[in-house]
Order: sequence, then structure tokens, then C-alpha cells
Amino acid sequence: MVFDLDGTLCFDGVGVAAPIIRAIDRVIAAGRPVAFASARPIRDMLPLLPAAWHGHLLIGANGALVRHGRQSAARSFGEVDRRELDAIIERHQLAYLIDSPWDYSYTGPTGHRLRRQVDPGGLARNLPRRHLKRYCKVLLFSDAPQVLDCLSRLQLVAHRHTGQGLIDLSPGRTTKAEAAAQWLAGPFVAFGNDANDAQLFTAAQFSVCVGSHPVAGLADLVIAEQQVSSTITAVHERLLAEASTSLR
Repeated sequence: MVFDLDGTLCFDGVGVAAPIIRAIDRVIAAGRPVAFASARPIRDMLPLLPAAWHGHLLIGANGALVRHGRQSAARSFGEVDRRELDAIIERHQLAYLIDSPWDYSYTGPTGHRLRRQVDPGGLARNLPRRHLKRYCKVLLFSDAPQVLDCLSRLQLVAHRHTGQGLIDLSPGRTTKAEAAAQWLAGPFVAFGNDANDAQLFTAAQFSVCVGSHPVAGLADLVIAEQQVSSTITAVHERLLAEASTSLR
């Protein structure tokens, strides 16, 4: 099972509720692989998750950062795209959040809700972007048409957050789904809630959308926040039953 975090398992930006933790712990205890996938970098995923989950597959920065136990991988923008992104930022005077494999550069509003989610554990440094060795994910605080037009000429994956004035950018063809397919053996069930999970829903054998975001049209099942823990249990029991039947 692959779980998105914010808006799927976490609804307060701080942690995962106890009933959801218990439901996922039952999945883990049964030996089923689980993964946690987020637009957040892994640095900002860790404070949300129980420590016992930190060794499971973590897919951060929409697939650009991956950690599984002691293994890790990072994908970043090439030098040409980095220069182009810097030029777009300068030309349009854009605020941004840029993540490297660990440190970051934030110039967005100090009171923005996203600022509270950036490095809540105080594990990294907020550096000028020129001091970041690599750009793994870029969030721009603008979705103006002229900015989108400039971005369309680059080799990257863009997720526009409708109504929020934000654009998430990942290098090349990087997505949560691509990372999940690379690191997980076999088909998976996906739980998500927004545009960053669209490819994950399409790639999954079964998908669950939490809430009524337009991406819900791609999911097999749409549920409310209050149904997350019970749905995890129900899907898990269904998978167990299917596995038992196939062995007969």
C-alpha cells in the first residue's frame, strides 16, 4: 500500500491520528509492504510519521527523493533546467521553496501555511538558493499564465494547485508513481487526495481518494476524512481474502 501524507493520513500538518496509525500497523504486522509518498521532502516527512515507520519506503518531493532503510536515492534538475528556473524566478520576481536532498531555500511569505510545514524538526538549513548544490523540487508561489508558459518549455513535471496560486515542479518525468513502480515489487494500492497523486491513482491496482478534489475522478473509491482508518482496514482485509482464494 502506498499512502500520501497531507490530506490523506495527516490533516493537521503535525502528525497521523491514532486510529489511522493502528490501521496501518495492522497492515505492517501482516507482512504487507507499505510506503509513504509526499510532496514534502523526506526531511519533512519524518516528523509526521511514527519512528517505527521510518525504515519503510519513503518517497519524498513527489518522487525525487527516496529512502528505504539504509538505501537512498535523489533525482535533481540538470544544470540547463536549473539555470532556466533561476532565470524565470528572477524575471518574474517569484517567491519559492527549493529543496535539495536535505537543505532548502525558502523566500515565500513567513505566515504562509506551507512555511509551518518546512523543516518543523529544525533538521536542515535555509540557504540562499545559489548555495544549494542540487535542486530536487521547486515550488513557485505563482501560477500566472506567463509563468506557466515559460515552464512548458522545460523538461519537467508540473503540478498546478488550483486556487492556491502554487506550482510544484519535479525534474524530468519524476512522479510518486514512477518511484513506487521502481522501488516496490508488484502491484500496489494507493491512497491520495490531490493533483500530486494523479499518476499514482492511474498506476495502482486499486486507488482511494480522500476528499472531493477533481483528481477523485481517477480513483476507484472516494471517501471522507473520517473513513480513512476503516477503509485501510477494509482494503487490507479484501487483499487478504483475495490472496487466500488464489492459494486454494
